[in-house]
Amino acid sequence: MSWIQGEDLDVNITWVLLAVSVMGCVSFLWSQKQSDRPLLNLSLFRSLELSFSLLLSSISYAFSTGVIFIMPFFLVLVKHYSEQKVGLLIAVLPILAICVGAVAGYLADRFGERSISTIGMVLLLIGCLTISTFSEELTVKGYVLRVLPYGIGFGLFQPPNQSAIMGSVPPQYLGVASGLWFFSRAFGQVMGITLIGILFSRLSASQLPVDIPFSATTAPVEALVFGEQASFHIISAILLFAVVISVFLWQRQNSTSTYL
Repeated sequence: MSWIQGEDLDVNITWVLLAVSVMGCVSFLWSQKQSDRPLLNLSLFRSLELSFSLLLSSISYAFSTGVIFIMPFFLVLVKHYSEQKVGLLIAVLPILAICVGAVAGYLADRFGERSISTIGMVLLLIGCLTISTFSEELTVKGYVLRVLPYGIGFGLFQPPNQSAIMGSVPPQYLGVASGLWFFSRAFGQVMGITLIGILFSRLSASQLPVDIPFSATTAPVEALVFGEQASFHIISAILLFAVVISVFLWQRQNSTSTYL
């Protein structure tokens, strides 16, 4: 956010740190490929089940974190709700996810991991589309109804997808798979806040004259509403891609089961 607003952060330093991070990642992967006893066996990623499940995990955590990141701006700066009211409304999403997640594992065992996780991903997409309809006229009831699909979808998606990750590796690599799942979660959360913060700020700023610097606290309500709606339209497009991947994995699992 500081970078976007042109304050407190040197852009050159940002690019240097990004370059160092990329170089470090490449060096680590190269060293693992050359090692006889690697910490991370790169051959595991030949499994489409593992690779795509990790990708879907990152995407789901990225946008769920992004939703929670943007919501306070909208509820405080557009709806002018109190901090206490905003906190209670934000809690709706994780509470929904927790309640649904408690039964998602049972449903996955009963109907299959991929069927339940795909339904969850579809609900995430529907939730993003409903959240993109937020406006100045939004009511508390309207807020809850709009975030309902997203919270249910997140709770339905995560347990079976995590189970699929753990089940896609040999037993001796379960610890590695668990670590990869945690990495996908942390990576998704960090990238979600960063990318959605950039989207929201840039899109909101696009509604202001070019000579006026953007600040979320002073921007017109119309600009913030546009930024929120446009951001979630873009997120929905990316989630549509995730739904396609999830459906592919579901069909692939069904084909394998039929063959067996």
